[in-house]
Amino acid sequence: ADIQLDHDEMAKLSDEQKLAFMKVCPTKVFGDSKEPVRVVEVEDARKCMYCKECEAFAENNQVPGLVTVEPILDRFLFTVESIGALQPAEIVMSALHKLKEKLQVVETEISQSIDSASFGV
Repeated sequence: ADIQLDHDEMAKLSDEQKLAFMKVCPTKVFGDSKEPVRVVEVEDARKCMYCKECEAFAENNQVPGLVTVEPILDRFLFTVESIGALQPAEIVMSALHKLKEKLQVVETEISQSIDSASFGV
């Protein structure tokens, strides 16, 4: 996720408001430095699930530009774990081949349905 914080607006919030802002995120995307002044930062944007609770918090607290959350459209991030029998790259390639096979079946089924509908069968 592309998460942007307006640090000027964030600086206007009390420490209690900053804590409440961080706590509203169910996946704990935000963290802070506590000394000497509490500064909120994006700790792990990959945890974001686009619930927009942080944006709603900002709106409800009259700081609408405090945070923006947007998906990164040219990336798809995911985690692959292996027990060691296969390398993660092999697992992904195998899954993509299987997905391609299944999509070809779907394509064939759709084409046959369209052909049948066209001929009134």
